[in-house]
Amino acid sequence: MQKAKAPEFDHRVFTDKNAIKDKVHTILDGKSSNLVAQDDSAELRGTFFDLKMTKESDIFHVEIGSLNCDRFLAVCRQKLWWVIPVWGSKSDEIPAETQFLLVRIDNKSKGDYKQEKYALILPLLSNNFRSCLESTRGRTYLRVESGSKQAKAQQ
Repeated sequence: MQKAKAPEFDHRVFTDKNAIKDKVHTILDGKSSNLVAQDDSAELRGTFFDLKMTKESDIFHVEIGSLNCDRFLAVCRQKLWWVIPVWGSKSDEIPAETQFLLVRIDNKSKGDYKQEKYALILPLLSNNFRSCLESTRGRTYLRVESGSKQAKAQQ
């Protein structure tokens, strides 16, 4: 018996107007224009986004859109030094202080091979700022903050 060959995947993630998507699926829809994809697409396994803001502040809330997925795993900060897993399927279920979000985009079969596609949304540190994910009224937000009124940034 011959084992089914896994299909080749195109891992590129890009923005199309106000959506973040791969070749076929929209992952987040309704992205803020302040979130700009970096143009160095030499690596096809993901995309980094920069935050471009017009006002100076120590905290920013940037909409990254409404989540489109089958399921997700969110790891969120519960206490200062502890994180817990939370599972869900809608943007409303993303808890505050989410440190990363593992999203199952598609769960369809192709022949004998079960194809599951995942995306990882990972807020990163930059300069004096940390970031996390949260949701309000079905929309997902990136919260970027310095934790100090003296540490302000425009970008």
